[in-house]
Amino acid sequence: SDHTAYIFTKEDGLEAIRDIIYYLETYDITTIRASIPMYLLTREIKDDTNIKVLLSGEGSDELLCGYLYFHKAPTPQDAHNDSFRLMKELYKYDVLRADRCTAGNGLEFRDPFLDSELVNFVLGMAHDYKVPRDGYEKEILRRAFSYNNYLPDSVLWRRKAAFSDAVSSSEKPWYKWIQEYVSCLS
Repeated sequence: SDHTAYIFTKEDGLEAIRDIIYYLETYDITTIRASIPMYLLTREIKDDTNIKVLLSGEGSDELLCGYLYFHKAPTPQDAHNDSFRLMKELYKYDVLRADRCTAGNGLEFRDPFLDSELVNFVLGMAHDYKVPRDGYEKEILRRAFSYNNYLPDSVLWRRKAAFSDAVSSSEKPWYKWIQEYVSCLS
């Protein structure tokens, strides 16, 4: 596939906050923070391409115990229980955020990890297949993509980084820029 890097400045992100609040219809700081890079990216896709439908990875972390804190789950059953809780709440947070950010830019997204057959399959598998193993979250998914060299190892086996936080410069975390900006508005 062809890849394009889109680099945005903190000013771009901060200027988008009002639009994001409008489209999300929430003042929840975590949702807004996580929405900024997605909103800016979908805006860039709308402005610079003829793409109308996007594939999203929404749901994979919730379904496959992909968050870093799952490394500390006391048991696979505990991890499964929390995974199930997250899956039930997706419509209130991540999927809602993705839908509104893309729709706010006139685009649609598809979430293959939330296909009902896949969800039912994964929820029915032995819980220890979903928990992080050998230091990797979503290890079973990584292994599935390692066959036929779909992705280079440097991508496939890298450490997870949250989308909204991974866009930060090393100078200061993204959420700190937002906090400073919002405190100046009051």
